[in-house]
Amino acid sequence: MEKSSHLRQGSSAGEGLRNRLHEIGPAGAMLVAVVLVFVPPGLFAGEILIGLDFGQLHQGRLEYVREWLAQGVLPAWYTRELLGSPFLANLQSAPWIPSRLLLYPFEPARAYGLAVVASASLAASFTYLFGRSLGMGRIAASMAGWTFACAGYYAARVMAGHLPVLEAYPALPLLLWLTERAFGPGSRSTLRWHWVLALATAATVMAGHPQTPAYALAAVFVYAAINRRPLSVFVALLLGVGLGLVAWTPMFYLITESTRLLPLEVDPRHTVPFPIWRLLAFVAPWAHGWPEVLGGPSRPFVDPNVALFWNTVCYVGLAPLCATAALGVDRLRRRLVPGRPALALGTIGLLALLTAMQWGEAPMREHEAVILRSSARQLYLTTFALSLAMGWGLHELLRRKRMALGVLALMAIVVQLVDLGSHARAFLRTHPEPPPFPAALAAVLDAELADGRVAVSREVYVRMLRDRDRLGFFDSLPLARPYLATRLLDGRPLRAIGGLEGSSLRPGTMARLGARFLVSHRRRRDLELTASAGGVYVYRVPDPSPRARFFPSREVQRADDAAIWAALRVGRAQEGGLLLPEWAETPSATGQRAFGPADARLVYQRPTPDRILIFADLPEPGFVRVLESWSSGWHGSIDGRPVSVLPADGFVMAVAVDAGSHSLVLEYRTPGRMLGLALAALCAVTLGWLLALVARHRGEPPSGSG
Repeated sequence: MEKSSHLRQGSSAGEGLRNRLHEIGPAGAMLVAVVLVFVPPGLFAGEILIGLDFGQLHQGRLEYVREWLAQGVLPAWYTRELLGSPFLANLQSAPWIPSRLLLYPFEPARAYGLAVVASASLAASFTYLFGRSLGMGRIAASMAGWTFACAGYYAARVMAGHLPVLEAYPALPLLLWLTERAFGPGSRSTLRWHWVLALATAATVMAGHPQTPAYALAAVFVYAAINRRPLSVFVALLLGVGLGLVAWTPMFYLITESTRLLPLEVDPRHTVPFPIWRLLAFVAPWAHGWPEVLGGPSRPFVDPNVALFWNTVCYVGLAPLCATAALGVDRLRRRLVPGRPALALGTIGLLALLTAMQWGEAPMREHEAVILRSSARQLYLTTFALSLAMGWGLHELLRRKRMALGVLALMAIVVQLVDLGSHARAFLRTHPEPPPFPAALAAVLDAELADGRVAVSREVYVRMLRDRDRLGFFDSLPLARPYLATRLLDGRPLRAIGGLEGSSLRPGTMARLGARFLVSHRRRRDLELTASAGGVYVYRVPDPSPRARFFPSREVQRADDAAIWAALRVGRAQEGGLLLPEWAETPSATGQRAFGPADARLVYQRPTPDRILIFADLPEPGFVRVLESWSSGWHGSIDGRPVSVLPADGFVMAVAVDAGSHSLVLEYRTPGRMLGLALAALCAVTLGWLLALVARHRGEPPSGSG
């Protein structure tokens, strides 16, 4: 009897193991296939993954956080671009999505490859789970997940370096899956899924790129409405958005000070609809050519605006298109009405495609203030719908258990793996790590730059010089005041663009903005060459403005914003005086000394990005101007007494100071952070009340614990 019992137990254990392997086998194979696509061989040879925007934008910001976290500081202000800008408030710079937080321990250049694989794996996994929740078979759900992870929309953005878009990419399948989990028979575990749905929604809205989360949330609301999900699901989604206000409230404050609300001429390169002629790319992805960076035989993209290519890559393989057509024909032939999930996803995918075209972009162009650009990015939703169609097509073939249909399903899987996999791999390229900044040139900057800024060409910045405060920027959300001032001083058109190269500015503009050196791969005849090495040239900028300068009251003029901007437009030499707003107060004349203004002494210190210390010994009352972007988050104090921080010359900071010796402190505090915390706390309390109410209604304990 004992032997028989042991045999039965062994048989039961073996059967359980087989069942678990049967359950995780397709999903595990899916993840292995994802890794094989997104890990090119060059990474094993010590090279790094190419990401164009990542190298120009995100890598430097990751390095910035790592640098200051090592000193126990989480910076709220970013000193490295233009004249400084908010950092924590800008979700495109410092998103609060968990996947970004996991990157900070790793060396940024190599963290990008990790981020790409992690986001693709999460996108595939959540799509698999969502497909399974709809009744899709394991193999079918695995292929749907792999297709979504390896689709052209995602793969193209790997080379483009759109890190925030990649991080937010798993949001749609995640939220849809949790919506299904939160809807079900009343149980305490179901209530816990409401909590998980709310927290996942909060993480989604705090992701770096606002468009992808916005599209995902809109699609989830439409899906839940068409499928008649209970009110508790909608409230969980809304309160998740409310929890995200902890990050979005400061972001709203930043938007009000940014160029997004200015009536600027919009650069057509950054408002990209999906042209009708690009529909061909769904079946022939290379029909219109490709950018030079992709390599291979030369066939330039047919449109001079290369951004059009990156925003309209839409290939998901031929198999999903065939599956969509076959499912539609089958339903028509059998006169079957699609189920609500299929109807919802089909509607979302089709509407996204239609509104991504030119007529979807038109409403954005009618408004002076542009918040969301490039309607072509709505193809995110179409890509997901087609990926699920691939899964449903395989499910229909496999569930009938006929040999011929099984062979057809196997052929479709192989074709899809080869077809879409090879397309995705075209966007996976590596290159050796760039050489360090030449030591001889670094010695020049270390010896003479001090607290000055440096104007850097984009090539040098991307490859070598990220650890210096520099002019120029590469961002879609710059502060309006320094942006306008820089373009006016340099005589440039006021156009909403994604960046400004500091090395392209005139010498006078560089000097006015505090640049002491220009570092570039190009020769300049209008500046003095100081040193060169390795094809990099360092030029000295004459008479640069100091970070802190004293202006006696008699050298200060007051004017409204229009007059100040007009003065900058005509190239007024600001160093001869200071322009302040009309409402600025005049400092007290008490304690005036008998010696001249030339004896004014200022000592500038910057212990952290968010804190500026200036020790001033002044012969007469006046204003201390600090060459840093003015923002409402800056607060000042003199000898411990709060003072107003004024916008000087329309874009930098100034503080009124009496004669004598003083200690001036400027501190940046992210506007809206406390309000955001309060709103998020209110939403959390409301969510807890809602779940307790649902529990009482179902006759269950209010606790969410099991």
